[in-house]
Amino acid sequence: MNNGCADESLALLSDAVREPWATSVLHQRLGANLWRVGRQTEARDTLRAAMRKFPEDLKLLYELAEFAEGEEGLDLFLLLLRRAYGFDFGSVANEQHRAARLDHSARDVVYLALMRSLTCSKLQLAQQLLDVFRRDLGVTSAYLACKYVYDKVSGSSGHEWLETGSTSPMIFDLDGVDLARLLPADMVGNFDQQLREDLAAKVPWRRIYPGSEAETWRTDMRGLMNVQSRPIMAFQRLAADCVAKYLKLRRREVADLLMGKKALVLKKCWANRGTHFADLTSHIHEGVVSCVYYPELPPDLGDHDQDAGSIEFGRPNVPLPVEFKITVIRPRERRMLVFPAYAFHRIIECKFDRPRTSIAMEFHGQAPAAAAS
Repeated sequence: MNNGCADESLALLSDAVREPWATSVLHQRLGANLWRVGRQTEARDTLRAAMRKFPEDLKLLYELAEFAEGEEGLDLFLLLLRRAYGFDFGSVANEQHRAARLDHSARDVVYLALMRSLTCSKLQLAQQLLDVFRRDLGVTSAYLACKYVYDKVSGSSGHEWLETGSTSPMIFDLDGVDLARLLPADMVGNFDQQLREDLAAKVPWRRIYPGSEAETWRTDMRGLMNVQSRPIMAFQRLAADCVAKYLKLRRREVADLLMGKKALVLKKCWANRGTHFADLTSHIHEGVVSCVYYPELPPDLGDHDQDAGSIEFGRPNVPLPVEFKITVIRPRERRMLVFPAYAFHRIIECKFDRPRTSIAMEFHGQAPAAAAS
């Protein structure tokens, strides 16, 4: 979508939300589109006005909390926890608070509230939220990401392994021996080419952020799971082999996530493809271990900006008063990166003439009974 179309779409939405029949969904859409084109102040004002019109709309409250800055955002996430889940963090000893239990639909809200509390240096509240997270939602990748940030900001000594580089990936540069051992003979010489061809021919793609300049496409998060493709299925075996090696060498880093689990199973497998990746904030994954592989890279990767198009690890997705260890890895053909799901990571902004394609995967823990069946 070019800028003219984007402006026209925004104008139509702006007119629509002034109508008496305008729904909260229209207000959310206008706010999201304003945010996407860099008009953040207008986006926040749009959603604040919508909240006055639809004060009980929890989805609208969530959207405004995400866009709001500083303590306003934190207060909105806490308000959402109170309204949606009956939680009151005014007093941790409150009996209602002790009796309440969160379900997994609250995970993102607790995670975002926790990160905002750390941004605002409200460490006592952050500790309360951490306790609630562990008690009600268990030790997940989101919990460990928050724990990692909390330990750094508070200066406490928590998980020792979180301080020793565990948020950096393990690099597997696959050679002919690796491929010959794990791939059918007819794929060894041109594996990436076969992988690219099947990604183009057999997998549906959708454009991300259609109103922005970024030329980026993505498959569904499970879009590569059940595709009838020999190269894609062979790739999944290749990834599983790298994950097994990672667990042998760095199992301690994911031991808390594996507790009570017998095996890892592939739960998500998706691909990203584009020539222009922009405004990408760091994020984490679900599960235990993630990996990423690059079947297609632009020939000018690293020619102009050494880090453009690289993947950065270790930087949390909110501004914080302490520095974190940052690791930048440049993609290479036949390079597999394996890392714990709680590791913050992002693509460094880039713009190329030819596509950059990556395949990402999530491996989740499986309970013994499920593994046995």
